[in-house]
Amino acid sequence: MKKILLGTTALVAATAFTVGAAQADAAISGSLYQQFGGAFDADGNYGEDEGLQSYSTNSLQFSGGSTLENGAEMAFTVDFSTVNGGGTIDEFRFSLADSWGKIQLGADDPVADILDAGTPAVSFIAANSGTFSHLVNGTNYNEGSMFMGTYSAVLGDTAGIHYYSPDIGGLTLGLSYNNATPGALSSGDTTINDVASLAGIYSGEMGDVGVSVSAGVEHVMHLNNEGAGGDDTANRYRAAADVVLGGVSLGIAYGATDYNTTTTAKVDNWSFAAGASYNAGAHTIGIDWVTAEANIGGTTGDTDGDTVAIGYAMSLGGGVSLDAGVAFIDVKGRTAGSADDVDATVFGAGMGVSF
Repeated sequence: MKKILLGTTALVAATAFTVGAAQADAAISGSLYQQFGGAFDADGNYGEDEGLQSYSTNSLQFSGGSTLENGAEMAFTVDFSTVNGGGTIDEFRFSLADSWGKIQLGADDPVADILDAGTPAVSFIAANSGTFSHLVNGTNYNEGSMFMGTYSAVLGDTAGIHYYSPDIGGLTLGLSYNNATPGALSSGDTTINDVASLAGIYSGEMGDVGVSVSAGVEHVMHLNNEGAGGDDTANRYRAAADVVLGGVSLGIAYGATDYNTTTTAKVDNWSFAAGASYNAGAHTIGIDWVTAEANIGGTTGDTDGDTVAIGYAMSLGGGVSLDAGVAFIDVKGRTAGSADDVDATVFGAGMGVSF
């Protein structure tokens, strides 16, 4: 059996209990990405520093598996990630799969996020939940759940139990429970801590056209807002559809959440995204658009936003790629000229390698 042996004292100590037992196969993969970008034509709410801004994301992933004596398949993944220099174990999970489906334990997103068809994205400068926090400083660009993007889980990469059905003619169903405070008691919590999720995705072909359709919900439990006249639970809904024909990909997505935190304050957001991309060999171009509305905290008004992004990516071979993008952001706050406003054109270009 091929193995990668990592001879550290810590690893040997941690796995001492497996002495005499067969070990699982393992492999190492990962990626590195570095981007530089900036903003121009930005309004006064942009944090100008007269220079380029940087963004980096890197990961190192250990994954593998084995076949049990009863024929079931075990798989595991441990993902070490850094974003702009801060490192953490982003995801860790292991699963057992057989004809009845797959059960997974460990830290991962709710199934509504995992089984999301999403929209086409070419570069890190993408309208639908793209990476802009290092380029714009708008207070409400990401105000509340799902504003300015249909992605983003309620509880991302938290301890959970997941179940995935076997493939049923292209349809996969998922059910999960996530908890944000592993190894600790959370009583009377007024934050998002316990989330149950249900989702499904269909992927298949209709002639020469590939089709993906997904829908899901994340149910937040135990908000404990009733004493203030708010809701104890909340739901976040999402749906998406993609079609692929040759090198052309088209997609749309929708997300929404709505609940009261007090008798007069609430979280009420919706967002709609659409995207298209075209791939020709090593080159891919794309455009995507998001429009959204959010009402956070009270009834004094809405924050409305629109973002359009154009991206380009090129594969250089050997796991190396280049990408560049420009986005036009227009977010209007509850009151004109407030710090909630973001009006800027941002750009970024980067290089990545995967192994």
